[in-house]
Amino acid sequence: MKLTFKRLFLFFSPFILITFLIVLVDPYNLFDISHLFKDETKIMCLNRTDATSPRGNLLWRTINFQRNPTPNILLGTSRMGEISDQSLGKYFGGKATNLAFGGSNYKVIIDLFWMAANTTKLENVIIQAEFNTYNALANSNLYEPAKKIIDKPLKYFLNADIVGDTFAVLYYSITKNQQFVRRSYKYKVGNLNGTDKYLLNGFFQGTIYPEEYHKELVKISEFCRKENINLIFFIAPDYVEVPNYLKNNNMEKDYDRFRSDIFGLGNTIDQNHGIPFSFNKENYLDFFHVKFELTDTLLAMIFKSDQIDRYFKKQK
Repeated sequence: MKLTFKRLFLFFSPFILITFLIVLVDPYNLFDISHLFKDETKIMCLNRTDATSPRGNLLWRTINFQRNPTPNILLGTSRMGEISDQSLGKYFGGKATNLAFGGSNYKVIIDLFWMAANTTKLENVIIQAEFNTYNALANSNLYEPAKKIIDKPLKYFLNADIVGDTFAVLYYSITKNQQFVRRSYKYKVGNLNGTDKYLLNGFFQGTIYPEEYHKELVKISEFCRKENINLIFFIAPDYVEVPNYLKNNNMEKDYDRFRSDIFGLGNTIDQNHGIPFSFNKENYLDFFHVKFELTDTLLAMIFKSDQIDRYFKKQK
């Protein structure tokens, strides 16, 4: 009998150890019991590669929002993902959460809006709209896997990605290997010169008009009007080579339809039409992303708009 128990213990000991480590590290603060490892370390590790960053940010930000909901939110992609909650809150005049991150798309934005609306009473919402992902083929479903983990925490222990992220936090905490947490695209240099082939062709080939996304955005717009939620759409400024590419590849009609759709949803601030900012390559990491130290400039473009006082009500 003792031999049987010993064998069973040896068999289950790896699973017991992994379970213990997941609870101890808690890479996404799902349980929020152990605080041995800093949030800064966990965030660096979930952002360590382009593969881990989208799912990692979605799970992290969803858990954080549901634990600490705010009435003001920003939804979008990597264009706005580096804006801090603190900077966003200063412009809103109250607590705010940035739910934008790299790898997001309209499907994710729609899912996260309803998650937020079902979590708290929203007051102000910014949705960053962009043409390059306004595409029915940009449909990666990031939210459902995260929701399953949040709704059924047992899946936290059975998910290979969570196990990997746990050991990533442990590895970085021990080694302090900066290369390990800086393998993402956003840390590469010289992106601007290579964007014409790597990003433009990849983003704009095989585009299908996203009828379902447009219908869902209309539902969001109607819901916000009904619930007296201030909703604004923001089109961020691309580097000047992007509109040149669209023109040279006969895609201007597609872009105009996108722009018409967004303006038709409600209040829209469009900063992607010939502003001086777009012509200065020193402002950009690549053709679609301003340098991270300038991301607050995008907020200023929104909140210094002549129309902003009509769009938002600041909290007292």
